[in-house]
Amino acid sequence: MVITAALKIMLSIVLGIHFQTAGILAATAIAKILTISWFEPKVLFGDFFGDSAKGYFIGQIVNFFILASCIALVYAVMPNMEIIGWMGWIVRGIILTLLINAVYLLRFYRKPEFQVLVGKAMGLINKKLG
Repeated sequence: MVITAALKIMLSIVLGIHFQTAGILAATAIAKILTISWFEPKVLFGDFFGDSAKGYFIGQIVNFFILASCIALVYAVMPNMEIIGWMGWIVRGIILTLLINAVYLLRFYRKPEFQVLVGKAMGLINKKLG
């Protein structure tokens, strides 16, 4: 945490001079990515679970590439959709939301965690309806 704070202060000064508020916000993200994002999972898996964080990091890399694919998919689909007034924006938003959620559904639907969430959601729905 001390290293993260020191890095954040240094980056905030440097990036703040060049990019003002956006630089300071970017400094926070950069400091966390360079320190906490890899160190905390390593400590959690090593000390608490007694295991390697390798699987976690591989999953994060896969998720990053899925996110990049979704962004590319949106950029491929967006130019083909004409916007006509507010209704066009709403329809476009619905289509893109369904498209991105379909990609993530394909990614996670077989995971046990997803099945637990579906079970809890169904339990809440049944509780509200019944």
